[in-house]
Amino acid sequence: MYSPQKRYLTTVDRFIPQRTEKQIDLLSPPKMRTKKKKTKYNNNGIKKDLHLDILKYELLSDFSNTNEEENSQNFLQYRKNAPKNYKSIKDQTFKSGEKKSPQTNQMKKRINTPKRNSPKRISPRYSLSPLCKKSEQLIKRSQNTKIRKFPTKPFRILEAPGLRDDYYLNLLDWGTKDLAVALGRSVYLWSPTSSDVTKLCKMEGENVSCVKWIQRGTHVSVGTEEGKISLVDVEKQKVIRKFSDHNKRVGRISWKCHLMTSGSKQGKINIRDVRSKDSVVSYQAHSQEVCGLEWNQDEFLASGGNDNLIKIWSMRKIDKPIGILSDHTAGIKALTWVGNNFLVSGGGTRDQTIKCWSIRSMSCTKSISTGSQVTNIHFSKNSNEILSTHGFTLNQINLWKYPSFKKITSIPSGHTSRILFFAYNPTGEIICTGAGDETVRLWKMFPKPRQKYQKSGLKLSNNFR
Repeated sequence: MYSPQKRYLTTVDRFIPQRTEKQIDLLSPPKMRTKKKKTKYNNNGIKKDLHLDILKYELLSDFSNTNEEENSQNFLQYRKNAPKNYKSIKDQTFKSGEKKSPQTNQMKKRINTPKRNSPKRISPRYSLSPLCKKSEQLIKRSQNTKIRKFPTKPFRILEAPGLRDDYYLNLLDWGTKDLAVALGRSVYLWSPTSSDVTKLCKMEGENVSCVKWIQRGTHVSVGTEEGKISLVDVEKQKVIRKFSDHNKRVGRISWKCHLMTSGSKQGKINIRDVRSKDSVVSYQAHSQEVCGLEWNQDEFLASGGNDNLIKIWSMRKIDKPIGILSDHTAGIKALTWVGNNFLVSGGGTRDQTIKCWSIRSMSCTKSISTGSQVTNIHFSKNSNEILSTHGFTLNQINLWKYPSFKKITSIPSGHTSRILFFAYNPTGEIICTGAGDETVRLWKMFPKPRQKYQKSGLKLSNNFR
């Protein structure tokens, strides 16, 4: 019988494993794909399951990747791309006897001076905190993350019987303390601290068309439909002075320190120094009614008219405008300055756009269609955001991010008619809107202003005699 031959396998006495990083990774089980859970936050913006994550890192850190932190510091390892020595560069460059360039001194300073803002690396062996590095990072993130909530309803609604529905009027303004509201022929003051309403003044036979507080002080300027302006002292509750510079209604007043600027239905702009009686500058600015007037912090005045034009004026040359901006196709009431070099404007019903202008080049840098009439616009004091109120047909409040002009939120105002009047409190947190439905609504829109810390110093001059 034929018997098959036995096949012998070559064997080795011992097996020496190769423990490289790649082979160890192959032994580890594959990672399971899990769905990411949505993080839940409290009302204060802190993560709800934060304590569970900290316990996980603290209890299970010894079993998984114990030496990650030590290896991350790269102790006693060779650097391939080590920085070159400055002396060797110096020997190579100046062997031929060339003159030294002034850049070499700057190179010395850069090499020798340490970086001030460079973070100090502390080894986890010598850290004094009882928590590990990952749990500390979680706590820092939870403290920094705050979810901002936008209002869906006003926190207060004031009844204003007699508040007129007219695009060219400005019947609301907020001073250093009180809110001024013009109803018919009289002006009322509402106190936000005590919610008391007081009657300030009443015009004889004239409806009020404009109200504006002085920047610093307790005086209010009141414009009427017949073209007269009255300066009222709030503490005394008396009309101090009267001006009759215009022949038709005064729709807009803007203050620059002691200079009162007013625009009328004739298209004229008057600049008056309140400290003297006869110092008045008057010029024809627009062919139709002046709808908007805004001073910036420097020396420029922006005026918007019903002739679809924006004109930029300077205090040095009042007679002629510096620039004319003519991209809008409707009347311009909404104007606001962003710094001293950029202006944001909003058009009326036919236009329905918000445009950003550069005053240096006198050109439009950005244009956004809103889908409704832009009645007011305001740049926030506390954040890089722009707020706009709208009329036909949406009657809403929009918040935009500056300078990208991305819409953050759009809030339904609750007004049954278009929002025409707008004012904000001195801190910039609260805004109020007024409409022809004879209501004034208050909204908490912007965050609180940041506190400015002053450097504490000792006045040594008081100690000497």
